[in-house]
Amino acid sequence: MNIYRVKINDRKNTRTIWAPDPRAAIAAAVGARFYSARVDNWRGDVTTHRVTMRAGRTIRGSTPIYQARAIVTLAIERKQK
Repeated sequence: MNIYRVKINDRKNTRTIWAPDPRAAIAAAVGARFYSARVDNWRGDVTTHRVTMRAGRTIRGSTPIYQARAIVTLAIERKQK
């Protein structure tokens, strides 16, 4: 488990989250509305993701979604024993 800082462009604050990988950190930051995350750019300890989130309820089989960007920074890396 590592500590990540997650900044989502449609939210005001940066969240600090314990997670095994950046995608799990984004899912924890977004919450129940999380749909998917794809890596857009990767530079050392900083990754940029395209995040797809649910925007509303499912109506007749289609779920409205919207996309945002998330910048994930590795704050503290924990070594496995």
